[in-house]
Amino acid sequence: MDKLEILSLYKEQYESELERKNTISSQTQLRFAVIATIATLLLYMIRSVELNIPHWLILMLVALSLWNVGMLIITSNKLVKVIWGNDYVYIPFPDEIERTRNEMLDQKVLDKEPDAFIDFLLEEYSDCAGSNARTNDIRMGKLNSATTTLRNSLIPFIIIGSVFVFMDLDSSSPRKDVSVSITSVQQVKNAATALEAKHVE
Repeated sequence: MDKLEILSLYKEQYESELERKNTISSQTQLRFAVIATIATLLLYMIRSVELNIPHWLILMLVALSLWNVGMLIITSNKLVKVIWGNDYVYIPFPDEIERTRNEMLDQKVLDKEPDAFIDFLLEEYSDCAGSNARTNDIRMGKLNSATTTLRNSLIPFIIIGSVFVFMDLDSSSPRKDVSVSITSVQQVKNAATALEAKHVE
């Protein structure tokens, strides 16, 4: 395998790691969207839960909600580390590469070592691809850890959702009985009379 073939291989590896970087970022954003969805549904259930239920059930729902929120916070923290604080290295800009090549020509380096410029490119692509691959591996490990935590957070969420739905704990549910109590017929008559008098005025 000659140096040009090796250069092509390193270039493909370099581009592959940049694509992998973007893929990891996209997967991280997707998990943030899942967290936002879970948090929204959990907030709705907490705000809409029927309070006329046994105390032990309320305590159980509170405990499961705290467990769920805690797991979501831990997951979010891990995902933030996947996004931020990662260093990537890139090959020099084309004008910088051309400047290096011209310097080699001016200094007669290419006359003595015809492959010096290819060696320079090999070193740049190799260093960048290797460094980016290690960074991506670290990010992928953090993403896998966050995914595991997110998966575990689904356990209390599924339990809460199942109890909320199957026990019909939604206070705004149309299946709930609406009770209207009239304390006195006389009060109703008085209210109607006052309303009529107000219209007459």
